[in-house]
Amino acid sequence: MLIPHQIQLLLSLSRFDSTPYSSSDSGEVSKIKPEEWEELANLSRTLGIGSYFFHCLKTKHLLKFLPENTAKSLHHIYLLTAAGNSNRYSEIQLLAKALNQEGIPIILLKGIHLAKWLYKNIAIREMCDIDILVPEKKAIRAFEIARSIGYEIVCEETAHLPTLKNRSTNVVLEIHHSLNGVYERTFFDENELWKHSVLLDSESENVYGLELEDLLIHLCIHLVYRHFLHVHGLKAFCDIVQITNNRENSFSWEKFLQRVREMGCERGVGLCLKLGKNLMGVKVPEHVEQTLGMAMIPEAIYSSSLQQVFIPEKNLLRNFPRLVLVFLGFDSLRSRLKFLKKRFFPKKFIVSTDSLNNPEEKKYFEFLTNRIKIFYFTLLDCFRNASEMRKFASDFISFIRYLYKDCPKKAKVQSPPTSLEIKE
Repeated sequence: MLIPHQIQLLLSLSRFDSTPYSSSDSGEVSKIKPEEWEELANLSRTLGIGSYFFHCLKTKHLLKFLPENTAKSLHHIYLLTAAGNSNRYSEIQLLAKALNQEGIPIILLKGIHLAKWLYKNIAIREMCDIDILVPEKKAIRAFEIARSIGYEIVCEETAHLPTLKNRSTNVVLEIHHSLNGVYERTFFDENELWKHSVLLDSESENVYGLELEDLLIHLCIHLVYRHFLHVHGLKAFCDIVQITNNRENSFSWEKFLQRVREMGCERGVGLCLKLGKNLMGVKVPEHVEQTLGMAMIPEAIYSSSLQQVFIPEKNLLRNFPRLVLVFLGFDSLRSRLKFLKKRFFPKKFIVSTDSLNNPEEKKYFEFLTNRIKIFYFTLLDCFRNASEMRKFASDFISFIRYLYKDCPKKAKVQSPPTSLEIKE
């Protein structure tokens, strides 16, 4: 896939560098037309980096070249991000204090960790919710405590505990008791994650973050194996830059490689880093590239990956539920049947809900009906868009098989994550 000129321009202007543009570079920037600036601003918002783009332009002293209305709209996004994230950090402090009273530690995940402790400016990194990890044995109690301080259930069909929202602050909270629940393979050793975690806030003795090596692996795996590159736009690659390119960070590529090999996710992580290197300037040492086989990634796979990143609105992935996509990706009938058995007939099925008045059989029937509907409507889409769907399905099957080909035998296909039972 050839990257369009406007995207290339956005990428060049969004490299996180505090050095102002030279006079020659500024001369090129001055040639950008007002309508092109507006298109770049819209593109940055679509790809999840509106605030990041504004910060880069400000740091490089390029805001003077933007039309006034375009600069104001980007600045508005920057201010909204700052206000929203300030609100989220206030909520985290309250939640951490309440959890600490019962000895429950938390690990901040993704954006809520990155914005303050790696970007070091909460206005740069956009996010829509707070993700935290708690010990599995204390997950239910953590959920109950969150409910007691004003959070309400807004979504139950998730890969973790039900999504919560504080109606008074509009902060959305997702409590995870495992990082493996949303993937088709078991990648993370939960005990090791907690063992390696680092204390983030000296004033809050129970607020931790993933060690940088684990944080980078989680970002890569989540983007590639969970979202197949088509959800976060450029935001995740900007996150990777903050981890790898900052000399102040105590990041170890050797430790990182060792853990990647142990998890058996070299292909997915290698693909993610290659995209990050080519798009946002992630600095990847040569020996890391060789170990992860970045130069050996098939051109068709890389081209398909670029398409997932940049053309989400035209991407047929939205018409293919994840359940079906992964099902198609298994290359043997036995693997597919095993996958379907675990998805449709889990050994233990407990629905997390506000009220447990409905019989368990009814809940399972609703679960099974929902899964059957997914398959039905997907097949219907296939018939309606036959030629386009066949091409997309073929490309995506190749993508899935590439990712999972070298996964270790110990990485088994998982049952659907069963949410823990929640009582009033």
